[in-house]
Amino acid sequence: MIRSSRTWMMKLMGLPTCEEIEQFAYSYLEEELQLEQKRKFERHLRGCRNCQRFIHTYRQVARPERLLQKIPLDPCFESRVVQYLRENH
Repeated sequence: MIRSSRTWMMKLMGLPTCEEIEQFAYSYLEEELQLEQKRKFERHLRGCRNCQRFIHTYRQVARPERLLQKIPLDPCFESRVVQYLRENH
């Protein structure tokens, strides 16, 4: 009930809902949102502890993933993994 009334209030104020915050968290952290979207997103965060916690946790999880994307892999790595999986599973 609290979340549904909060959703109604956010929509009334022209702000994203908690569900939309979750949906666009990646875009927000990657700074892919338009300026106006970012402002509304941050305004919602200022008033919603649950979403603040969600973004904090998401940021902690996403940071290592972004670092892993920057590690260059041996071009043969994928084929070795596939071969291993076929032989052992």
